[in-house]
Amino acid sequence: MNRTTKIQPRFGKRLRAARDKLGLTQRALAAKAHIIPPYLCMLERGKAMPSMELAMFLSQLVHKDLCCGLVDVSPSFRRLKR
Repeated sequence: MNRTTKIQPRFGKRLRAARDKLGLTQRALAAKAHIIPPYLCMLERGKAMPSMELAMFLSQLVHKDLCCGLVDVSPSFRRLKR
């Protein structure tokens, strides 16, 4: 299982929770994001991963940072930062 496979479900759960909290339907959010509802459904189910640009745009639309904390920093990168 690669990193993208691990990130997709977490992103999707955050997106759906934020959309539900705002009381938006998938159709309404998809229209605001200029994507088709089936693609939004795939994102929410963790079956697709948006581009960084779309992820940031969706974050703005639902007023929540959907990407924060999704990517684990590898131990080798942590060593480089020291």
